[in-house]
Amino acid sequence: MFNIEAMDNSNKFQSHSYIKDYGESDDVKNQISKRVLIVDDDDILREFLDQALTAANIKVKSASNGHDALDLLNNESVELVLTDIQMPGMDGWELATHIKKSSPETPVILMTGMQKDQVEEKRKNNHIDFILYKPFSVKQLETTVTNYLTKGEQRRIL
Repeated sequence: MFNIEAMDNSNKFQSHSYIKDYGESDDVKNQISKRVLIVDDDDILREFLDQALTAANIKVKSASNGHDALDLLNNESVELVLTDIQMPGMDGWELATHIKKSSPETPVILMTGMQKDQVEEKRKNNHIDFILYKPFSVKQLETTVTNYLTKGEQRRIL
């Protein structure tokens, strides 16, 4: 289970809690606004990720499943996709395959609570850019996403 300290007793997120823990570094203030698609069937986690990335000046789109994510990607562009592995219907592996076929340059980051050895074996046969293992901190999330967004910007400049 994903531990979120920024959630109050009514399962509502308190923005000031995670922003205070996150801090307001110069990197966050200077982050160029990019669009990230979050795909997760867990409403609470999806909202938490949305708020954490929004606090880092990253524009967020979200979908609750792989099929909705592909529909959104057919109509809008994003610079990165952050998706859970285990979802009903289309899992994160299948979603990543579809994304990489149509947009090979778009980074795909998978999130999972699965054991590392199970995931790494399957990763060998897939085009995944990075895997975030739960639980992860807001700082780990922001650093990982920002690093991949920056890499994408560098590819466009070259």
